[in-house]
Amino acid sequence: HLFWYGPGDLSAEVRLARDSDKLKLRIDVTDDRHVVKDFNESAWKSDSVQFAIALNSQKTPWKIGLSHINAGKSAVFIWSAPDGFNAKNTAEKIHLRSSRNEKTKQTVYEAEIPFPAIGLNPQKADSFRFNLLVNDNDGEIRESYIAIAPDLGNRLNAENYPTVHLK
Repeated sequence: HLFWYGPGDLSAEVRLARDSDKLKLRIDVTDDRHVVKDFNESAWKSDSVQFAIALNSQKTPWKIGLSHINAGKSAVFIWSAPDGFNAKNTAEKIHLRSSRNEKTKQTVYEAEIPFPAIGLNPQKADSFRFNLLVNDNDGEIRESYIAIAPDLGNRLNAENYPTVHLK
């Protein structure tokens, strides 16, 4: 039961967009069972989303978690923030809406991240490294995850992350 059985077990569609002052992220996750036991520094053990943003102007990448908590609430947690940023304050500035549809087995995460909250200046830097993974817990433990690229689930190394260009 700890093996991946196809897109109905765990799959995701990821969309990035921007407007004049924020980065927008939408993740549509298909997961046969939605289990959330933790939504703090242990959020990675539950069904959740983790993503990293690495800006050229910052030595340390951002590592941010999104959770859809049972009872319809959403939570943002930041494991890693660059020097000069307060992780808790930044988490409070990220607007997250999430929902779960048990009939379709889909969880939707919609996050809006103000550019200044993470130090992104789209006029100065038009690109950054980005990676995202979706954690899967079907009741006992985090059994697996799916990721866009390597080096987010076991370490924080942005060299292998794809580059996103803002337009």
